[in-house]
Amino acid sequence: MWSSQKRNKEWEALVSQTDWRSTWFFFNHNQKTTHNVTNFKLNYLKSFKIKILLNELPTYFHFHKIYPYTFYNNNCFNCNLADSLTHWHTCSNPSLIFNIIQTSISEYINHTDLDLSTNQQEELIHKISNHYAFYPIPLQTNQHYLDITLKGLIPKSLIEIVQNFNISYKLVSQTIIAILLKVNELSYEQIWKPYCINFANWKQQQELKPPYAWPSFQSNQNNKRNSNRKNYTYSCLCGLPDQLHPNSNTCPPISYAIHKINIWTILWIKYNISYNHILNLQI
Repeated sequence: MWSSQKRNKEWEALVSQTDWRSTWFFFNHNQKTTHNVTNFKLNYLKSFKIKILLNELPTYFHFHKIYPYTFYNNNCFNCNLADSLTHWHTCSNPSLIFNIIQTSISEYINHTDLDLSTNQQEELIHKISNHYAFYPIPLQTNQHYLDITLKGLIPKSLIEIVQNFNISYKLVSQTIIAILLKVNELSYEQIWKPYCINFANWKQQQELKPPYAWPSFQSNQNNKRNSNRKNYTYSCLCGLPDQLHPNSNTCPPISYAIHKINIWTILWIKYNISYNHILNLQI
């Protein structure tokens, strides 16, 4: 049900190709579901991962989509190239994200005891680095590639190539998760935070402050609603608006009924109060 939501349509066809156990552990920072302690840094990183997954990062492209009358340019504010959901990866330095991925893979494999020889470690690093999950564009439709992998969706095929080195699934899963968590953290520190600083400085230079302008059709609809709103006056005792009376001296039939009900209600309340008072005196 979760994977079939409208906002997840972009990777709906990849559901069967995704190792969901490893993916859930990645989102929970490789911790058990019962783990409920979150420090400030971990909180930021978890939020960062979920916003990437749901395309909710506050990028220029995101603001352009919501406030097109304020952020009207289709190109990136920084490099003036065509903007997109994932353009922030490569905006200032197109090769930085690939360097981060390569470094994270090499460091983790070389510093983890996987019971492999030096040649096997180098071969494993090569196979992981050259897996299509880290390609900038998909080789074919309905296949994982870099943007989907950075969202945290771990392909089964990436798990399988590491398992081919006679490594248990649990250790393989922990290895891939640890690599992607490192990539996520370095991306946050070295790419996303500088992007946010540049974006904030640009908005300050452009003197853009919330609330931002909404599309004109919304304001037109609001004006139309206000223009259609009638201002009623209430001077008659019947309680209905004066504008609903046939003439100034005659009340509509329903007003008589409402007026009589009000009178009966008041009399009934007074009767009950008097009756209860008499009973109390008798007691």
